[in-house]
Amino acid sequence: MKARLFFIAMIAIIGFSANAQWQFAGLAGKSIMCLTARGNTVFAGTWGEGVFYSNNIDTNWVAVDSGLTSSYIIIMATCGTNVFAGTDNGVFLLSGNDSTWVAVDSGLQSNVVISAMTVYGNNIYAGRNQVYLSANNGTSWTPASPDKFDYLNALATNGSDLFAASEWESGQGELFGTLKKSAGDSVFTQIFNFPASTIAASDSNVFVGFNDSIFKSNDDGATWIKETIDSIEVNSIVINDTNIFAGGETGYGITSNPKVFLSSIHDTSWTDISYGLPNGQFIRTLVIKGDTLFAVVGDSGVWKLALTDIKLGVKEINNNTGNIAVYPNPASEEIKVIGNQCSVNGIEIYNSLGEKVYQFVNSHSSLGILPMTNAPITINIADFPNGVYLVKLITANGAEVRKFVKE
Repeated sequence: MKARLFFIAMIAIIGFSANAQWQFAGLAGKSIMCLTARGNTVFAGTWGEGVFYSNNIDTNWVAVDSGLTSSYIIIMATCGTNVFAGTDNGVFLLSGNDSTWVAVDSGLQSNVVISAMTVYGNNIYAGRNQVYLSANNGTSWTPASPDKFDYLNALATNGSDLFAASEWESGQGELFGTLKKSAGDSVFTQIFNFPASTIAASDSNVFVGFNDSIFKSNDDGATWIKETIDSIEVNSIVINDTNIFAGGETGYGITSNPKVFLSSIHDTSWTDISYGLPNGQFIRTLVIKGDTLFAVVGDSGVWKLALTDIKLGVKEINNNTGNIAVYPNPASEEIKVIGNQCSVNGIEIYNSLGEKVYQFVNSHSSLGILPMTNAPITINIADFPNGVYLVKLITANGAEVRKFVKE
């Protein structure tokens, strides 16, 4: 079969399907501070009413407070089957199928307030005026650095680097803004000097939210770009594979409106996906569980949006220097990838949600050989659900993206 070459410059396409909108998921009237997910269960931490959980994620929530000596929950995180709650009086752990919280504060300051928390592997980072680390499910904590912060709003890590978003509150600490501590470093270094409200990191990509803007770095915070987004106060940023969600508000008080925007690591534009959210509120936090995005919307409770109802796309490089071809298109059983006059060292396929569904790494690429220069590679897509997919081809000249349709 003669290869059909596709050299189409595509822009990112993000939009709602006809019936896509946010839906109420319960806990209206509660002062919800944070959310976290474990398996099929979502946990909500409140200010003054402890923790609630829901297994079916409709409007049925159950209190799980046994063992908590503080009902003021500021931040929560999940590590495997363990759920951690940061409060105004230390850290608590809910293990596996247990229904009772246990205080895990050995090594923490007495009556310490925990305002930020993040997890990577078995490492749990938590703190407010200082960052602590536990590598044993909270059994013991040690300072991650001697640095003192005024107030930590958020922590994020990509595994090798730990990022902190801090603001000036009372002048008690020495550090504020966006800060970074790399593996082997003993202290944090300021990489952005504005007080930050939230931060998220994935690989070398770092996103920081401020009062009225978002900044992005693709090189671990070495350089920054201001993102094009409507002026909102950004309170939460979450990353789901290549998709970025930012939540916040426009206006103030009764004139404020909750806003959620969507973009991609590969793009610089943002799309408003706030349809269906109640006015006069704000987005406090976002969390993703499976194919559902959850948001805390002021005192209007928890709301949810099915990501399958959003059309997502990735900007394709307007570049045919490698003469990359993906054919046939549309396809039902298999596709072939060929690099004419160019080596293909790796292939990744993403679905319409931006989730990676296939990966191929050429074992010869590290040897300096030019593989697959004119020979196609066949990929079985028979089990892929019907829809639009993006093929990312890692070549000797960089990365290129092609689209195909599975029928």
